[in-house]
Order: sequence, then C-alpha cells, then structure tokens
Amino acid sequence: MGTPRRAMFASLLAGGAVVATGQAADAASSETRHLLVAELRSGDLVVGTGGTVVRIHSVSRSSGRYAVRAFSPFDTSTYLLKPRSGTTFSAAQRFVVLLRRVPASAVPLTARPVVAPPSVIDGGRP
Repeated sequence: MGTPRRAMFASLLAGGAVVATGQAADAASSETRHLLVAELRSGDLVVGTGGTVVRIHSVSRSSGRYAVRAFSPFDTSTYLLKPRSGTTFSAAQRFVVLLRRVPASAVPLTARPVVAPPSVIDGGRP
C-alpha cells in the first residue's frame, strides 16, 4: 500500500478525509504522526471531522472510552469531536496529528464558510 493511500486511510479513521494530490500526500505523510487518542495533548493540530484541521482542547477518559474536545476553527468556542457512531472514541482510535502542542496564537481563525441556500423549484409535481 503506497504512502498517499496510507495517509488517506489514516485520515479517514480520524473522522475526515484530507483532500490532497499524490505528491502533497507524500509530503504531508513524512511529517504527520498517527497517534492513539490517549496520546493526544492540548494544542495538538489534528485532522478532524470533515477534513478540517482542528486544535485539541482536551481529552478525557471515562470507562475505557475517550471524549475529545477541539477548538472551532471559526471562533474561540470548543466542541466535542464525534466518531462516525456514538459520542466517544475507543482506545484503539488513531488520529492524524499534524503538529504537536501548538499555541493558540499560532492558529489563525478562518471565516465560517458561506453556504448558498438551496434552489427550490415550485409548482411542479414530484
């Protein structure tokens, strides 16, 4: 299995897909780490749900499962990262960690994407 495919598979396990060309995936995979959820620390930049890069706020353990809170990339609020099913991660869950222990001042906030309202055609039968 090639490096770009392995990097893509690992990012899918982390809850989102990284959109990258083969060359970009090669470059990214040499610097990324795939860490267990228990090894995450506050300030780590990880690939989150939907392929967004988020900064870890906290990781807490309860009954062998892990709740992971992250800072929103759009404001200073925090939210719970969720796996594909349920609200907590198993101990075997791995995350794609891009950078370790990054201070908040190093992570610029981005504007929330504007989603156009759906076009509705009225007057026809379904």
